[in-house]
Order: sequence, then structure tokens, then C-alpha cells
Amino acid sequence: MEPVATVIFPTIIWRHNIKCDLDAMSRHILKYKDLNDGVELSNYGGWQSTNQDISRDFIDWQIALEKAVKSACQQGQLPDLKLYNLWFNVNGFGAYNMPHNHQDAILSGVFYVDVPEKNMGNIEFYRDDDSQYYLPPLESYNGFTKQKHVVEPEPGMLLLFPGWVKHSVQGNRTNKDRISISFNYGVR
Repeated sequence: MEPVATVIFPTIIWRHNIKCDLDAMSRHILKYKDLNDGVELSNYGGWQSTNQDISRDFIDWQIALEKAVKSACQQGQLPDLKLYNLWFNVNGFGAYNMPHNHQDAILSGVFYVDVPEKNMGNIEFYRDDDSQYYLPPLESYNGFTKQKHVVEPEPGMLLLFPGWVKHSVQGNRTNKDRISISFNYGVR
């Protein structure tokens, strides 16, 4: 008889594409950036806005986001969640985000508004269980053995992930801005 595998403590990253007017979103975010100072949290270089409410300006996007979060909650057997906060990110050449998680969030996410080229900064998700001290070097790695998971951003791509998962964003290696929207959901 073969051993039976039980999967415990999985890390799920949901990926979804939202169709919307990305050019209008990009213009909205850049106009806001030109008129407002940003904040510094996990970002090195680049610009992050304060908390925003874009539900009036981009209601169709907000509805699609809520639908995706609801589906992820059902799949993960989570309670209904509410949007805590949402902010804009504009990362130019060299800008990146240091490893961090989103305290108090059950689900966090990022939506990529403008990613005009490759090498604009992939998002990296890290495992946090010290397995690197136990696994020998392997010829190839998979979801069970790898230490990080890398996702290359694309315009219109939505990523949802547990707020406790450490992640970072590589530096932008182009002279164009990478524009995204980040957010957190919880039970408040």
C-alpha cells in the first residue's frame, strides 16, 4: 500500500485577469501622484499613495475585484472579507519593495495597471519554514521544494495571497514606470 499524502499549511496564490480601461486608471494614478506626496513603507524609491477610495471612478473594476476576492474566500473556506485599504504604486528605474507581509490582513493583493516592458520588477513570494537548512541541492525544484515563487507582472493581472506571506518586488530595470494598485482585506 502506498503512503497517503496529507497537504498541510498550503500557500495559495490566486491569479486572475480583470478587463478594464487600464489607460484611464494609469492616467488617474499618475495625476494623483503629481498632486500628492507619497508615503514610505516597504518601498525603496518609487512612490506609494496614501489610502484611496476609487470605487466611484472605477466601479466596474471594484466589482470585479470584490467578485475575485469572494471566490478566493470560498475556495479557501474563509469568512466574507471587507476591504481594509487600497493604495497606488508607481515604481520607476531601480525602485523596489523590500520583503514584507501585510499585518492584520487575511488576503492581500496587487493589480497591475501598467507594465509596458519585461524586467520591470517581478513579485517574489517566500516560504518561511527553514526548509533551506534541510533540503540538499536538487536538480530541479517544485512547489514542495522551492524557496520562493516568482511571478512576472502583466497588465490587467490580479494576484491575491494570504497577508502573512512574505513577499518583495524586484527592482525595475527599465526607464518606464510600473504602475500597480495594492490592497488588503480582513474581517473588521
